[in-house]
Amino acid sequence: MGEQITRRLLSWELWVYGLVSGFIGGGATAVVSAGGLAAAHGSGIDVPVLNLKAMGIIFLSAGITTALSYLAKSPLPPINQPTNTETK
Repeated sequence: MGEQITRRLLSWELWVYGLVSGFIGGGATAVVSAGGLAAAHGSGIDVPVLNLKAMGIIFLSAGITTALSYLAKSPLPPINQPTNTETK
């Protein structure tokens, strides 16, 4: 019985881990994009420079978008089927 609870907990943990990972990955992509804009601006190309508020909004929106993409593929944690194992 305890093993089944542990397996179910691990499936939830892996699902949450994937969700958080998607959010962080999306946010990191936004930060890299902002770095590209800063480099382009430094090279003399006419692009907007982002302040911290704008960067935070982009980070959140990219993180939420990527996390929602993860939820589209994995809306709920997987259900572990109980296994019949007998201990002798």
